[in-house]
Amino acid sequence: MFPSETVVIALASLILTQDGLDPWALILVAFTGAIVGDVVTYTIGRTLNVKQWRLTRGPKGSNGLAQAERRFRSRGSSLVLMARFIPVGRTIVSLGAGTVHYPSRKFLILISISASVWALYTVGIGMIAGQWFEDDRLLGVTVATLIAATAGVLIDRVGQRLTTNTRQRRAHA
Repeated sequence: MFPSETVVIALASLILTQDGLDPWALILVAFTGAIVGDVVTYTIGRTLNVKQWRLTRGPKGSNGLAQAERRFRSRGSSLVLMARFIPVGRTIVSLGAGTVHYPSRKFLILISISASVWALYTVGIGMIAGQWFEDDRLLGVTVATLIAATAGVLIDRVGQRLTTNTRQRRAHA
């Protein structure tokens, strides 16, 4: 199974050269797919009684759940917004948000914002790469996917650095 970014980027790279491909339609489909995937994952996390699992009943498991709840209380919005751009991050965060019963309305608003930006940016990267590598579509898709993956890693690093700086400021306050 391909990551959704790869599929969207591949289709977007063809938009400028193929009749009938509409970038706005692709953006809408990507946005809708992102929302549906996040809501399903959130619902799974919320529905499954993770606290009753043998893995989470022990000290390590219950400590991990408590830590997740603290993180969602202190910086849940930034977790949900940034997770969309981090490989595998959106699945972990959506599942975790459901597990700790993060407010569903707030979750839906945040994933809608994040999915909008993600869909625009992913289609944009694909279209640019498609233009740059018009004679070699595979190379265009590969370069665009690498750009998106690199951006995801950079977003993750910036988020970690901001979190570390915030913790250090709180510790010194």
